Amino acid sequence: MLAMVNTPGRQEPVEIQNVQEPEPTPGEMLVEARAFSINRGELNLVANRPEGWRTV
Repeated sequence: MLAMVNTPGRQEPVEIQNVQEPEPTPGEMLVEARAFSINRGELNLVANRPEGWRTV
């Protein structure tokens, strides 16, 4: 599946990468998103996360 992955120190602060699909635990569910957008608040969040941090 595709995920937005934090890449600080590179030319682009985030990349879209193929990652392993998460396994939902009891009480959770996995939903399919066909589109998303990044807002200013999320860009600030990404800037403060370690390399490899991702949101799926």
